[in-house]
Amino acid sequence: MRRSWVHIGRLWTNGEPFLAIDAVRRSGWCGYSNDDFERVVDITPEDTTIPVGAGRAALAGGDGVVRDDSWIEVFQSDDGVLAFVQASGPDYPRVLAAALEHPDADDDEGDDLAGGSGELAVFSTAVDGVGEHSALVLASTARAGADRSRQTAARA
Repeated sequence: MRRSWVHIGRLWTNGEPFLAIDAVRRSGWCGYSNDDFERVVDITPEDTTIPVGAGRAALAGGDGVVRDDSWIEVFQSDDGVLAFVQASGPDYPRVLAAALEHPDADDDEGDDLAGGSGELAVFSTAVDGVGEHSALVLASTARAGADRSRQTAARA
């Protein structure tokens, strides 16, 4: 299925995975103050979610082959799918466009992420969801980014 993508933000990674969780459930994660981060150590690539309180959070990670310290770009499709893309190369926009165009028909489907608030919080598993040891989570206004990427890919 061909999707239209909108760039909604970016995350800095130092190689640690991120949680994507319904915003009202983020207080259930205590990565720093209660060592929830240690639970991530035993996660396998087949594990796409982790229990958090009465719910679950999706895990999103970077690729150490690309770099362990770099940006992860976040895109949302018109049908609500999120794409976390970590890429590198001299023509960064073309590499991002190629990653978004990569066919996913044969991909393994991960667990669905249930939410009720309509807001998604994404933050490092090493920090708490809320409180003194939490990361600041800012709402981002979506801005068009897919058209420029597609044009760049078409010229390449």
